[in-house]
Amino acid sequence: MKVLALVLMAAAAQEDIKALGEKLSKEGLTGRLAEALATDAGVQAVQEKIDFLLAARISRFERDATGHFEDHLFTTDGNGDLHLRPERRPDVDTLVRKLPLAPRAMSGFSRRADDIVRRLGDGPMEKRAKLSWGDPGFRTAFFHRHPELRELDDAELVRAVSTPTPEQVEEVKKYEKSYLKLVTKVADGPTREALAADSSAIFLIGRVIRQAAEGAPAPIGALTEAGEITFTVELPDLLAEVRAGEKLLAAKDDPARMLMAERMLGLRQEQRRKAEEIMNAVLEDGFAAEGDTLKIKQGRYESADALGAELDGIIAEFDGTIRQDFDRIAERCLDAGVIALFEDRAGTYLLQEFRDRVIAELAETTRRQGLDGFIRIYLAKQDVGYVVRPERAARVEAILKRAADIANGK
Repeated sequence: MKVLALVLMAAAAQEDIKALGEKLSKEGLTGRLAEALATDAGVQAVQEKIDFLLAARISRFERDATGHFEDHLFTTDGNGDLHLRPERRPDVDTLVRKLPLAPRAMSGFSRRADDIVRRLGDGPMEKRAKLSWGDPGFRTAFFHRHPELRELDDAELVRAVSTPTPEQVEEVKKYEKSYLKLVTKVADGPTREALAADSSAIFLIGRVIRQAAEGAPAPIGALTEAGEITFTVELPDLLAEVRAGEKLLAAKDDPARMLMAERMLGLRQEQRRKAEEIMNAVLEDGFAAEGDTLKIKQGRYESADALGAELDGIIAEFDGTIRQDFDRIAERCLDAGVIALFEDRAGTYLLQEFRDRVIAELAETTRRQGLDGFIRIYLAKQDVGYVVRPERAARVEAILKRAADIANGK
């Protein structure tokens, strides 16, 4: 959804540049600029110049994200204490309400960590590993080191996937006839009837279409240009997924919602797949299995102290590279509720997401001001429109040359 928003913003910016051309004098160099702005190449050349002018300002957000984040949220008094801006209180209150849900995002990882602790043997190395893997502080640090371990709840999944367009809903119909032919071959009557339902057809055809578009590593089926669909999985085995989709958004009777539910479940499955890869890599790197018992892989560490140092290093990394900026803010605050928010280690990912969103919004606000800056630098007001400033003529000639190069494919 964020990508779609950025695309829409970019399209709006291009329209604004085109609209500027209508306000320019039609005489001389200004007239040539007006003609260029009526073309895609001219619009692109001006946008490139705007991006060039804004680059330093935008890069400041990236270089000092926490500083801009702090300024956005707080004012500073003469003692250096931070005071939450009243207009930011709703955003902070929303984060505070989310904090109790933070452990839920770690639930899948916590179960895997519990399993490691349960399976570890009783040798000195294993006891040292068990000490870390059973420690909530270590788990929080490891979790934040690997964002892929996070489990999104249903509301977060809704925000993370794009809403299907009418054209995408219509595309499903192209393969319905082929799909229903396959359904007639299912032996069990009730299962065949369930698979023939509109919700099943939309969900399963939608999944094959999405996986084909994404180049999924293990698609459940394939499509042909002639409107044929095939499945690599037995259709009855997919019915449970359809039922889950129907429940997720109460989507059974709404094709668009059913497609969206499929995307949400697909994203959840992909996240779990990545989490499994991470945890399997951990087991492969540091452990050896003897039946159900885990032992530290022989030769992987020189001693229990070396193992402990590596595991403790994960916590130190979390404290030093992820937590320290938020801890500094908490140190300078006076509001107990704000302090608790910024000191909540399990909810650090919520603070990171909030900071990233604030910085993205600040950068986008700056970009939206880019055309105004271009006008101030290169143009002067004349009557009801604009003309090129004489001292900027050479610069505008360079923009027109760039537009010509773009038009010629250079």
